[in-house]
Amino acid sequence: KIHYAVHGQTAAEVIFSRANAEKEFMGLMTFVGERPYLKDITIAKNYLDEKELRALGQIVSGYLDFAERQAEREQTMTMKDWAAHLDRILTMSGENLLQGAGAISHEKAVEKATAEYKKYQQKTLSEAEKNYLESLKAIEKKAKNKK
Repeated sequence: KIHYAVHGQTAAEVIFSRANAEKEFMGLMTFVGERPYLKDITIAKNYLDEKELRALGQIVSGYLDFAERQAEREQTMTMKDWAAHLDRILTMSGENLLQGAGAISHEKAVEKATAEYKKYQQKTLSEAEKNYLESLKAIEKKAKNKK
């Protein structure tokens, strides 16, 4: 719901629509190290720009502040209560509310992102990795010729 409030897409929809082998770093804006890895491509917030991350952080911060206050007051809340409160926070701040589950499943998003990642890897292999793969192919060819 929070992702949808910030940019109009669920987390799965963000991954599905922004994972792109043709873009620099596969469309990722955030990742650890010098290049993206498989673990990075299935995290929706890694595709968000600075403005979107700031908005996401502000909403989460407000929600957690409320949760902390409820805990201090020893106020018991159910998951239904928490969901209703999140809806109120989003409505009061003028954000769009997600109705339903969204158009793309998490599984479908991961499947597409993984396919894009494989294409991206082929385009961005280091020289050493390319040489290694070529030597493996040569060894396989020699082994087949000996049979």
